[in-house]
Amino acid sequence: MVVEKTLLGFPKELQKFVTYCRALKFEEQPDYMYLRNLLRGLARQWKIEFDGIYCWNRRNKLSVN
Repeated sequence: MVVEKTLLGFPKELQKFVTYCRALKFEEQPDYMYLRNLLRGLARQWKIEFDGIYCWNRRNKLSVN
């Protein structure tokens, strides 16, 4: 219930992700394939391409005077 209220308006995949992670016991091994597939499905819906280029890898084009 807390997750649904906290993530109200967010995609269902994100709610499933957080709910799954919160339910894990400390000693449990996460199902990384399940989690990865949730995020990849969401990325497909949003038409996000995994091109390996991330904002933190780009050089800053701003010059300092």
